[in-house]
Amino acid sequence: MNGLIIIRVFKAKDHLIKLFANRIDKNICAYINMEGASRWFAVRLGVMTFFNTLIITILMIVYRNEIEPSLIALCLTYAISIPKSLQLTIQQMSNATLLMTSAERIHEYGQLPPEEDHGGHQRLVNTSPKWPTHGIVKISKLFFTSSFWS
Repeated sequence: MNGLIIIRVFKAKDHLIKLFANRIDKNICAYINMEGASRWFAVRLGVMTFFNTLIITILMIVYRNEIEPSLIALCLTYAISIPKSLQLTIQQMSNATLLMTSAERIHEYGQLPPEEDHGGHQRLVNTSPKWPTHGIVKISKLFFTSSFWS
């Protein structure tokens, strides 16, 4: 709200609304792609854990006469519980890697040398070449009057 007066004075409201909407659109497109990839990854992990449990279950059925029933129950319990933990761990690690990308970019951009600007920047208000580059306020013969006590 602090810069709202300046925006209105220079009549830049429409330009800034359009700029803001474009940046929101780009951000949402990236976010939707990230969420889609995350969901795809979760489905792939779910399929992998399903096949892991299926293979272990088939092996336990095939070797049911050679393995004790208590060991079969223990193997099936672990086959069901461990993939869930593994899936959660891999998803958390992938999310952490994804979120650390922004920190890495900030660090890389902080290491770049500053760029030269040769007047190619876009300005909202075009001023004449005679526009002053600095200013001085000179106050002379200043006095205050008050009609409160008179």
